[in-house]
This record gives sequence, C-alpha cells and structure tokens, in this order.
Amino acid sequence: AAFLLRIIGLSWGDPISDEGTNAFRSVGLIDFDAAAVQPTPWEWLDPALSAENTGLSSVLPWWARLSFHDHPLLTFSFEWLAMTVFGENMPAARLPSALLGVLSVYLIYLIGRRLFSVRAGLIAAAFMALSVNHVYVSRAGLQESAVIFFILWTLYLVIRAEESPKFLIWAGAILGLGLSAKYTAALALFIGLPYLAVKRPSYFARRELYLGAALALLFFTPSIIYNAMLYRVFGHFDFQISHILGNYPPAWSIAPGKEIGTFTDRLRVLPQNMLMTNSWLFLAALAASWIYLLVKGLRVWRRYVFLFLATASTLFLILKIGPSYRFLTMLFPWLALWVGVAGERVKAWRVAAIPIFLFEIFYTVNSQIMWYPVGTVPWSFSNVRYENYNWGYNELGEFFNREFKNKYPALAFDVKYKFLEELRDDAIERARARGDEPYPALIVYEGKFDVAAKLWNLDRLQIYHGWPLKPYSEFVELRRQFGEDYFDKLGFREYYLVVSGATVPMPDFNAFVADKKFVSILNKRGEGAFRVYRFN
Repeated sequence: AAFLLRIIGLSWGDPISDEGTNAFRSVGLIDFDAAAVQPTPWEWLDPALSAENTGLSSVLPWWARLSFHDHPLLTFSFEWLAMTVFGENMPAARLPSALLGVLSVYLIYLIGRRLFSVRAGLIAAAFMALSVNHVYVSRAGLQESAVIFFILWTLYLVIRAEESPKFLIWAGAILGLGLSAKYTAALALFIGLPYLAVKRPSYFARRELYLGAALALLFFTPSIIYNAMLYRVFGHFDFQISHILGNYPPAWSIAPGKEIGTFTDRLRVLPQNMLMTNSWLFLAALAASWIYLLVKGLRVWRRYVFLFLATASTLFLILKIGPSYRFLTMLFPWLALWVGVAGERVKAWRVAAIPIFLFEIFYTVNSQIMWYPVGTVPWSFSNVRYENYNWGYNELGEFFNREFKNKYPALAFDVKYKFLEELRDDAIERARARGDEPYPALIVYEGKFDVAAKLWNLDRLQIYHGWPLKPYSEFVELRRQFGEDYFDKLGFREYYLVVSGATVPMPDFNAFVADKKFVSILNKRGEGAFRVYRFN
C-alpha cells in the first residue's frame, strides 16, 4: 500500500514548490537556479575567474562542487542518479523521495516493534503508509523524505544498541549520511543522545559511540570542507549555517523561506497547519490515544521515554524553523507511533481500524493522486493538494518536449557564466552526435508564471539544452531598437510565444498577436492554462 500510494501517478502535479528548483539543479548538479535574490558562490566565483581561465574546462575551484550554498549534496545526487537512469523528468526526480518514503514505513514498524509490540509497530506503519502527511512528502522532490528516512534509521540503530554497543558505530555512519542530505537530520542527535543517557548512560564511556561520531564526521566531511573554504574566501558560511548563527551576508539579506514570524506567530500557526496537513480522522485518533494513555498507560514513564523525547525534540525544532507543511512531516512518525501504542492495548481497535484506514486511503488519494479533489478542505482532502496542484505546467513541458524532439538549437544566446556556457555547448554537441536536426527557434514568454515551475519547464530548456529564451518585454524592446526584423536577421525562423492563462493582455500585445494562431495548453480539467503562439 505504501508503495502504490507513492508511485501511482508520480508524474502528476506541477513542480510549484522547491521540488522544481531541486530537480532543476539536480539535472547537472549545478549550484545555480537563476534566483536574483539568492545568488550562489558559483556565480560569485565564475565571473572573477573566467577572464584568466579562458579555454579551461572549468573555472570553479574544486571545493565549490562539494556542496550547494543552501543544502548539502546527497538528495540532489539521488535525483541526479534517478534522472540519469530514467530520463530528465519529474517522475525520476521524485522517485528517490518515494522509495525512501516506503522504507521509512518499514523503519517505523521496526522501531514500534522493538520499543512496544508488533501490533504497535504495525498500526504506526499503517498510518505512515496510508496517511496524507507522509504520502505527500514522499511524492515530492524535497529533502524531507530523505531526512525522515535517515532519522528513523539512525534512531532504530540507537535503539538496537541497547543490546549491543556496536550498533552505535553504524548509527553514526547513517547520521552522517542524514546530515549530508539536510542539516535538520541533526534532530536524531537530540533524540538519540538523551535516550542513551536514560537507558545506557555507561555507553558514553564506550569507544563505539566515538567511533560512530568519527564516521558521522567522515561522511559529513564534504560539507565541512565546503563551509571552511567558503568562510576563507567570502568570510561567511553557507546560507543555512549563516542564518542559524545570525550572520546575514549582504548577498543573502533577502532570505526566501525564512519569514517565519515571531515565536507567538509560529505557535499560533502550528495547530492550523497540523489540521491542513493531516486528516481530521487521524487527528481525532491521535487525541483519543493521548487521552487514553494519560488515563491508563503513562504510569511507567520509562516505557515511553523515547516517544516523549522524539515528540518534544521535533516540536522544538519545528517551532524554531517554522511550522511549514514540509517540516511538520518530520513530526508525523512519532504521532503515528503514539496511536500505535494506544491501539495495541484497545481491543476495539481491530474493528475501528478497518473504517479508519479505508478513510485514510480515500483522503490520501483525494489529496494527492486524483487530478482534482472532491469535497472541501479539510473534511475530504488536505491543503497539501495545492503544493503540487495540476495548473497545467506539466502539459506545457510536454508540449515543448514534442516540439523539440530530435532537434537542437541552431542558434543560442550568450550566457553570463562559464559553467552555463559549458552546459549549453555540451548539450548541443551531444545532440549533433545523435544526429538531431538544427532548429532555429526562439521561445518568448509573457505573463505571470510560478517561479519553480517556470524554472523547470522553460529555463531548463535554455540552461541545459541551449534553447534561446526571452521575456516578451525584452523581445519587444530589442525589436523597437534594432528593427522589427532584428531576430530574423540573427537567423531565427520559428517563434514560440508562451502566454500564461492568468495574463491580462495590454493593447499593444493584442495588436501583436492579432493575426497569429495559437495552441491552447489545457490542464487536466480541460481548461486553458497557457496559449502558445507559433509564428515565423
């Protein structure tokens, strides 16, 4: 069930969150996403060195490829590998998250079985498998699915260490991999170490613990070296560490995603977002479980020390970094386990489980797999539907895939950076070697576009494949300055003008397209999402 809910329709839903920028960078493992407000060290280093390194294969220092400016490399590498094998598409970019999500279901079962009982583990795993909270993050190309997986694996090994300290060595190795996926995997430390202090305080004198710490540092070494060199060259660490330390470099004075409000704001938003990211029935089962355990089951507190630590530590982290939808998914495994712990002791659970799980399946399918949900939020579907809604960007991407199949750009614009020039030239050379046809086409776009979806469906064509791309305003201005046949003189013969369906056209635009035919790009509902005027 976990596998099917994460794999079916994995291509559906537009990349309108950070998964679009993650996938874009993963195609070539480049630390560049054309973000004006958050430039990267690749951009700072490239212009400074390009003049003196003309003709070399790369102008970037070796350490700049060890990490990205905002996250470590591991999850990007997973996506790069998947797209190398299965093609440059969103299903491949999302596949690592989906597979790690399935494995996380098994890990929460193992944790629940070892700490409590087989039944507790099965109930927790069932909720992980079926509930929208974890299915959502497993179907998105975000780092959180990997973070949850590595946290659960690390903590499972810490729990196993109660029977043998050798498991601490492997726990350290897995923690290092988790940190190489995203820094928030450090949460495993704030759960695992206090748990050991309660259960096995003598282990703090064991060499296995410190061998595990050494392995964690070894696997995390690329990010450590990257930050050391970044500080040496620019006087600050990467984006995330700089923010944690309260050091805001001028280039990153605008920090998208860091507008999380005051602590009071976060505390107020937390329950609202919990309701928006979980089914109301699961939240009701959670509340009933807590009430039952308070009345019946918490007298032996040591039995629940792990769950207390895990829940409290995760809540503290979420309130620190902000209760956004993706971060709340890190809390869900512990909530599912609380329900499992209560369910193992309630005989009526066997009867209640069937309608509850059937509803969870319906709620998840309605929220994530159906093209458009039925009913209303939050009663029949979750607000996370709008994290990958079917606006029509995927259909726009498919249109250009068809148009440019077996073709390569006969003309390409100059680019600002040496590493982008290399990407473009390599792509064109590969296309020529395949025997593709040169095609003198120019893409022009007008209107309001989602940044991430545009990056994946339009900018990717330019950055990774060399297809020329211009905003309509610049296209018009160049024609005004140099003549209406300016682009024709450059050698372009085919033009694609992409217009967002939300665009309110100006009179001069209407005059320009008055005699031109267009193709309507329809979304899954059959509504016009974009118009593409094709002319020559």
